[in-house]
Amino acid sequence: MILVLLGCAQPLDDTGRRAGPGGGGGGGEVPDDQTEEGGDLPFFDSDWQRGEPSGPQEEPTGQVCYLGADRAGTTCLDVVDWSAAWGSDWDWPEPLDGDPAYTAPSRFVDLDYADAELALAPNFVLEEFMQAWKGRYGVIQPHLVQSIQDLRELSGGAIYVNSGFRNPAYNESVGGATWSRHQYGDAVDMDSAVLSLTELGELCDALGADYVGYYSGHVHCDWRYSELEPAFFDLD
Repeated sequence: MILVLLGCAQPLDDTGRRAGPGGGGGGGEVPDDQTEEGGDLPFFDSDWQRGEPSGPQEEPTGQVCYLGADRAGTTCLDVVDWSAAWGSDWDWPEPLDGDPAYTAPSRFVDLDYADAELALAPNFVLEEFMQAWKGRYGVIQPHLVQSIQDLRELSGGAIYVNSGFRNPAYNESVGGATWSRHQYGDAVDMDSAVLSLTELGELCDALGADYVGYYSGHVHCDWRYSELEPAFFDLD
């Protein structure tokens, strides 16, 4: 309960986002009650700083494009192919019951070289969904960014993303479920400046979320059965 109160008291930066890593309040993450999706609660780390790249820039093999600040859908990021050399932190579980919705991503944004403040939507920047301090490579599907932007506009106030993408190792470290949708880039944990958690979850339902989970300080919403983004996933 104390952590929840601290999270709500975090300062805002000049964009209206909570200060700290990711802008959405995620100075760090701790396990919640470890139900289906696990949970992340934010705390503010005033000493956080972006580190140096962990290796040379890799050769892009494609791009993924987002809504962007201008809503043109032409805000694009390079993606790189997965490599076994990245180590076990990037080993996804086998698809749950063979469900293709749980296909492991094959391509990733190299967060060490991406612009953390790039606007993926009018009210959200890259670092609200993916943070390099959690792991160098990230996946956030464009349809998720569109859904959260829609949610923000329908709610009429700020939406604070406390957790977006997690690689398997990071997901395990915060108590996430084995097949947590955070690993597939179509899930967020969040709270709202203007809506109760119940209202926020109901709005996710109205926007077609496939799963909504309620926690003590945030709502988990994911779109696990939306079509996987081909920029990240190899689709048969």
